[in-house]
Amino acid sequence: MVIAVSLFWCMTLHHCRCLLARCQLLHQGRPHCPRYLDFMPAKPTTNHPFAKQLPRLLEQRGLTLRSLARDIGGLDHAYLSRMVRGQLPVNVQHVRRIARHLNLPEDYFPEVREDEVVEAVRNRPRLRDEIYFQRINKRPR
Repeated sequence: MVIAVSLFWCMTLHHCRCLLARCQLLHQGRPHCPRYLDFMPAKPTTNHPFAKQLPRLLEQRGLTLRSLARDIGGLDHAYLSRMVRGQLPVNVQHVRRIARHLNLPEDYFPEVREDEVVEAVRNRPRLRDEIYFQRINKRPR
């Protein structure tokens, strides 16, 4: 029972079912395999778009778009609804505020991470070229 509860806690903490094997090894007192650490995020994030993930998060917490907008302040629930329905582009600054309000890391949603990557690439030409030549167009320079 203790192991099962601990495993559930670890899976909840890591938000990743693939860590089950690592947690089983740790909770049985065996040394863990380092390869499981390579893909473990330092903090929880999602790859699901904001428009799909936010309704799930609100449902889990018993909140509505209207109550979220009211609690955050300075955000209209109709505007938020249009972002979720895809009628307006996702405003990354609002997404950051929403994540903080829901006690999630600011970069929980992929749109925030994407925005930071784009900003980094714009500001750092070497990074842009590194990504392009090593990941996108693999040809000798």
